[in-house]
Amino acid sequence: MNSLIFQIIICLVLVLLGAYQINASTKYFRQLKLAGNATTSNFALLALWDGFIFGLIFILGGISMMLGLYA
Repeated sequence: MNSLIFQIIICLVLVLLGAYQINASTKYFRQLKLAGNATTSNFALLALWDGFIFGLIFILGGISMMLGLYA
């Protein structure tokens, strides 16, 4: 019983972290689009892409844990 509740909490935390990460990535994209110039770091696009991918991994991991595909 306790492990089921713990698993549900972990699933929800993963999905919420993924949603936050994707939201932060989209806000950063908008900020880059408006204020990006020659002084913008060359690694900004890599950071943006990695943030979006990590958000998707967190969400998919939480959903697959919720469905019992991986325990």
